[in-house]
Amino acid sequence: MMASPIDNTVKQTAGVGSRVGEQTGKFWLLTNPRTNAHS
Repeated sequence: MMASPIDNTVKQTAGVGSRVGEQTGKFWLLTNPRTNAHS
């Protein structure tokens, strides 16, 4: 059974979103050490 183009697009978009979120989270921790220490 082949995945539909829509399914592939959704998966790609979710993958990009999670990678961007991961980088943003790392940047946030680097720029906000006090926030990181409290967590």
